[in-house]
Amino acid sequence: MAKVNLLGSYANSIGDGLMFRNRLINGNFDIWQRGTTGTPSPNSATGGYASADRWKFIGHEGGVSYASVNLTQITDAPPNSKFAAKLVSTGAGLDDVAIGQIIESSNTYDLVGEPVTFSFYLKRLGTLTGLNTIIEISYLNAIDATPGNFLQSVPIGATVITTRTLSQSEFSNTWVKYSVKTPVLPAGAANGLMVRIFINGTNIGSGDLFAIGQAQLESGNETPFERRPYSTELDLCQAYYEATSIMSQTYASAMVGNVGHSFPTWGMAKWDYKVRKRINPTLQVFCGASNFGFTSLDPGTNRLVSSAVGDFVVNGDQAGCFAFLAQNDNALPTSPYIYDIGVRAIAEL
Repeated sequence: MAKVNLLGSYANSIGDGLMFRNRLINGNFDIWQRGTTGTPSPNSATGGYASADRWKFIGHEGGVSYASVNLTQITDAPPNSKFAAKLVSTGAGLDDVAIGQIIESSNTYDLVGEPVTFSFYLKRLGTLTGLNTIIEISYLNAIDATPGNFLQSVPIGATVITTRTLSQSEFSNTWVKYSVKTPVLPAGAANGLMVRIFINGTNIGSGDLFAIGQAQLESGNETPFERRPYSTELDLCQAYYEATSIMSQTYASAMVGNVGHSFPTWGMAKWDYKVRKRINPTLQVFCGASNFGFTSLDPGTNRLVSSAVGDFVVNGDQAGCFAFLAQNDNALPTSPYIYDIGVRAIAEL
């Protein structure tokens, strides 16, 4: 029987040995907290997250751009699944594309000394003329350390354990289930694992590329795809990423601080996360409707990038966070004084 990992706080709710075989989270592509389509962020060699939870992806065009691919939800899915995901090239000169997932060390350390199997459904959507598709399983060279290049055939910061190459003739335009099995995992697998599906080529072209569904990584041999309750899968995803609810505050009059000084004069919003994060997360403030005169912030600094009326100060830990709206300008909005803000808590690998 496949070895079971309890993936955190669900140890007491497991009724049989078949639960939590799948070390991938959101392998059925049911959870899309960021939206049902998106371009990787950050657009860099390390890849990014933009749509389907826990799935990192990236495209590379002409040696310059990393913003030439989207990951989009589709309802044309493998048997008995509601959704799958498709990679779409947005640049005619796309050279490389990759999608995969990094599994943290707490969910891999018990696999050392055993083989694992990565299984999934794929469907070719574009022609992909003359191109090979590579499936790869690697281990991280340092504990929970994000590899430096998500597109290279030999990724920086990871060591390849096993690969499988699908030729164009093997890559069907209908849903087909594929798998790859490793030999016994080395000690390095305790640092974390990474699975990737990628195409390294030239002039892949624009348009739909391929779709993926029902992805599973498990100890031992391939078994039927594990289906976990939606609420359970959402909890697992939110340990890595969660967007808080919008907090709205209205004031009848402006509480003006000293002009040119930044300190909390307009209020504070506090959130308790629905799920405790795996580490202290990076926090990004986002705005809803507001009459403060601002609409967006620099996600790297949480500072306003339009109509500098105020500023945010954010802080938090694995359990929750708070944000202050601070007066730093004498350009006041009109009454009533409203701000709508939320926070994205990001604890991805």
